[in-house]
Amino acid sequence: MPNVLKSLLQSPGIGTALGLVGITLAVVFYLRGRTTRRLAYQERSVRLIGGSRAALPNEVTVTYRGDAVPRLTQTTIVLWNAGNTSVSGSDIVGADPLRISLILDATIVEARVAQNTRIVNGVTVSLVPGQKNEALIDFDFLDSDDGAHIELLHTAESVAAVMHGTIRGFRNGCEFWGTIC
Repeated sequence: MPNVLKSLLQSPGIGTALGLVGITLAVVFYLRGRTTRRLAYQERSVRLIGGSRAALPNEVTVTYRGDAVPRLTQTTIVLWNAGNTSVSGSDIVGADPLRISLILDATIVEARVAQNTRIVNGVTVSLVPGQKNEALIDFDFLDSDDGAHIELLHTAESVAAVMHGTIRGFRNGCEFWGTIC
């Protein structure tokens, strides 16, 4: 057996092949071992009342805290840690908190966390005092693939929920990954 191994290693090109396999494995293990920090979100909106594409008939009216609501749209936002390392809520910069913004004439009438991957993540959503078109998002931490399903009820006519805020170590902030199918 040692003679077979010795003759195999002395064959032309075997050293080159082993070197290429080694380099390929080194690149693969390097790429898999890198830590990436990514916070991502997707959104989808459904008009419930008002307008031509409403899910309910125009005869249905809604009041919220005694005020008539001309339109009611439900926006679903899924926020998750798309990286492979934990994100701490303490990394959110206080001067520019993580928040969902709608167009200026919109009023968010309700914001809630509909579902968490884990309750221990402490994901919360709250309305911004004095800003009727924004909702703050906070969390204790999000491990890889942790996240939350957030629902907003609002009066926006044109719907485009955008995530704003600064998180330490995230050059691109919270990344938009398209609409929910």
